[in-house]
Amino acid sequence: MLNKFFNFLKGYVIIEISGQNPERFVNICLRRGVTLGTVERRGGSLITRVYIRDFKKIIPIRRKTRVRIRILKKRGIKNFARRYKKRAAFLICAILTAVAVYQASNHIWAIEIYGIERADINRVTELLAENGVYIGAPISDMPPAGEIKKNVLVKYPQLSWMWVYMEGSKARVEVFETRTPPKIADKSLPCDIVSAGEGVIKKITAKAGDAAVRVGDAVMKGDTLISGRVKAFKEGEEEKYLSVHALGEVQAYTMRTAEKDEPLYDEIRPPTGAKKRYVTLEIFGKRYELFSKKAEDYADYDIKTNRRELTLPVFGYAGLALEEEQHIEVEPEREPISEELAIERAKDALEEEIGKTLTPFAQKTDERIEYETVGGDTIRVRCTISFIENIGTEEIIKE
Repeated sequence: MLNKFFNFLKGYVIIEISGQNPERFVNICLRRGVTLGTVERRGGSLITRVYIRDFKKIIPIRRKTRVRIRILKKRGIKNFARRYKKRAAFLICAILTAVAVYQASNHIWAIEIYGIERADINRVTELLAENGVYIGAPISDMPPAGEIKKNVLVKYPQLSWMWVYMEGSKARVEVFETRTPPKIADKSLPCDIVSAGEGVIKKITAKAGDAAVRVGDAVMKGDTLISGRVKAFKEGEEEKYLSVHALGEVQAYTMRTAEKDEPLYDEIRPPTGAKKRYVTLEIFGKRYELFSKKAEDYADYDIKTNRRELTLPVFGYAGLALEEEQHIEVEPEREPISEELAIERAKDALEEEIGKTLTPFAQKTDERIEYETVGGDTIRVRCTISFIENIGTEEIIKE
């Protein structure tokens, strides 16, 4: 893009070289320092580009090699001005438009934020605006990217890193969210070890506190496994207890079950060939529909979006864009699949769902898949997986 712009400023002509030996003409031009563009063969002729300043140099070379040269096109700022010198109004409008676009390119007309998953994008947008990054803001008034980063991260600790990249009139904001570490109870506070879920005790090791269950006991979620309330009296004396921060590990046999309905078909969406186009013009952050959207005539359709942005050499995005949205009519069809494939798909999804509920370092010991038909084209798949887990979790003793 940048090379085309500078070539346009210098001015050049596209020529056709024909004759008995056009390759010799090209070789002599290169030896004598004449800059040629990409050479293409078209039939028995060669097509290339030569700068206007070098055009006089090729005349003696043409005579020497006895080739014919025909000018196909003229390009350049001088040729452009010569062509439109009699159209003063058009030329003035073009210049004013170019100046307006240049001035507009010094402002922010689009903001794209990447990396937001859990954070509040509205809050991020608000903080960026406080630091000079908003639609219509002068780029020259923006603080340095490092200062913007510092100010935003101080006020919004949910982000661990961010940076603002300017691409012409577009601000591209990259962020990384803070990963919240697991909450760990203060070691100075008394607590119990309680069950994080249902299971049967396999092994219990109490490092501080008294074990409240034995191997083989069935426990429910919230049951105390290791008590932080420790006896501090001898037999026959008044009961006294000492509250400590319970420590230990409790392994248990656990089981997770999940189920889902899985179709015995794949839905394919072949297009019928009918489509509608809706075009939106974006001018410096404001959107204008060139064709008003009517009620859809299609029962089912897919949407395909194509965006074209005006970019200028050196300056980048100039604040003007066309967005085309195509509504493509489709006729959904069902393509049958085997029971085995449907079960395998459901199994993968259920294993992922169960995996999100596990405690760290859980060990899988067994898996059972069951299914039943719930309709002519649907089966219900049930996945049951057995684990050995450390189900103990700390809970502060409030009294």
